[in-house]
Amino acid sequence: MRLMYVQPAKAFGGAERQGVLLIRRLAEIGHEVLPVVGPGPWIRRELEAVGIHDYVFREDLLCEVDQTTALARLGESVRRVHRWFRLRSDLYELARAERIDAVIASRPEGWVAASPAAKRLGVPLLWRAGGRLTSKAQAFFLRVLVGLWDPDALVCNCEAVRHEFESFVHCPRYLLPNGVDTHRFDPRRVQPRFRTGPEGLGTAVIGMAARPAPGKGLDVLVEAMHRISSRIPEVRLLIAGDYGWRQHFEALFESQGLGERVKFLGHVEDVESFYRSCDVMVLPSRDRSIEGSPNAVLEAMSMERPIVATRVGGIPEVMEHGRHGYLVEDGDADALASRVVELLLHAKLRQRMGAAGRARILERHDDLEVARQLSRILHEVTGRPFVETREAEIERAPIRRVSAHSRSA
Repeated sequence: MRLMYVQPAKAFGGAERQGVLLIRRLAEIGHEVLPVVGPGPWIRRELEAVGIHDYVFREDLLCEVDQTTALARLGESVRRVHRWFRLRSDLYELARAERIDAVIASRPEGWVAASPAAKRLGVPLLWRAGGRLTSKAQAFFLRVLVGLWDPDALVCNCEAVRHEFESFVHCPRYLLPNGVDTHRFDPRRVQPRFRTGPEGLGTAVIGMAARPAPGKGLDVLVEAMHRISSRIPEVRLLIAGDYGWRQHFEALFESQGLGERVKFLGHVEDVESFYRSCDVMVLPSRDRSIEGSPNAVLEAMSMERPIVATRVGGIPEVMEHGRHGYLVEDGDADALASRVVELLLHAKLRQRMGAAGRARILERHDDLEVARQLSRILHEVTGRPFVETREAEIERAPIRRVSAHSRSA
């Protein structure tokens, strides 16, 4: 089956990592996948790191209006609409030339870019949804999109997201858990390069892998860090991820006297080493956040790191309280601090929870099995018979590529 996979990516987070995993694995199990990505550089590096060198890169796949004056914003909005008409025409011509059988589009920007091409070509259209709605404006925008280009299938990464979308879309809604590359995220294969001393000695390290954005609960983490450091004076916090709000939150920690304890690392390519360098992971996302099934939780579990996270979105579907870490309520800095301190002070508890977390990932979130599930969905939507690919065939199969190299459509 020939697939176009549209993955907008300015930065590189959970949705983008899932895109790379699925593109790679779908190719390995026999699909011919044409990735369309952009405008940021990180996804290109991630694709090429796993052997995918043939893709279409579009700088106009994700356009933002950030001009300061009203006149400048108006002018940029007009140019944005013009670029979108050109983009949708180019993607249609590309899909037609490549004889695409189905289109998979991730994130709302991808839905807007790819849906017209799929509908005009008359091939099945699948939307991948990994986050919740956070405003009435988003809900309105979604109703408009569905009215224009109702997809043939909606693929959601957790029940929380699927439930949120059920009143908007009328097509079949599938549950497809996020996958994890358990070979890459294996603590036995990774060195803790971010650690200042040998692991298990010296400074206690808390980690957070997330874009520094308002919905991620960094304001709560500031309060929690005061409480944690009063119990464990040598504690340090590392934050991996980049976003426009980074400087704001760096200044917030600094203003609270926590600057020496907290380090913002920006985008981390070897994020598996980041997890390995931390004793405990935290994700204090707010209830108003887009949180669906966070990769940060799944990858930390695969790396045998216990997590303290808020009970929001699809997080309770992924980790079990008291078994893989702890769940606390949104905004409860006291509970967050208490659970982190408990884990930092008890190595055997961390080890037990970490081992249970990896076992859960191996059982439910192996990326190859997730790709097989998506393949079954694709065959069901397109009406084609599904043939299981044997493990030996997958190990021998080269990644199938389209003809051009790092093209621009």
